[in-house]
Amino acid sequence: MGNPTYGTLCLSAGLRLERCNPSFLWSTDSCYLAVPQFFRRFGLFRLQRLLVIDVVKKRVFTSSERASYFQPESFTNGRLVVTKNPFGRVNEITWQIPLDLEAHFPHRFFATWSEDSA
Repeated sequence: MGNPTYGTLCLSAGLRLERCNPSFLWSTDSCYLAVPQFFRRFGLFRLQRLLVIDVVKKRVFTSSERASYFQPESFTNGRLVVTKNPFGRVNEITWQIPLDLEAHFPHRFFATWSEDSA
């Protein structure tokens, strides 16, 4: 496989998000989903931000951390472990979810949740 790919993430809860990395993780309680999403910075640089989706409250949080690539590793008992830029100097980041949402995921991503979902 070459460079990281992306696609549209579709949840049965009615959420659709574009440009998401197919490498994502559900929390062990299935209340949160961690997914990297590609975006363009200044219209030029292709980077990723990490989204944490609260499927119960239907909210999407965006990390303040940015990277060329995020690789979610584990999401157990609220502890989210992600490798930042795993192809270079490995930097592991750990967050406690939901405790760290306000401090490390300060940006709300305004996503539309379809009312037609099951």
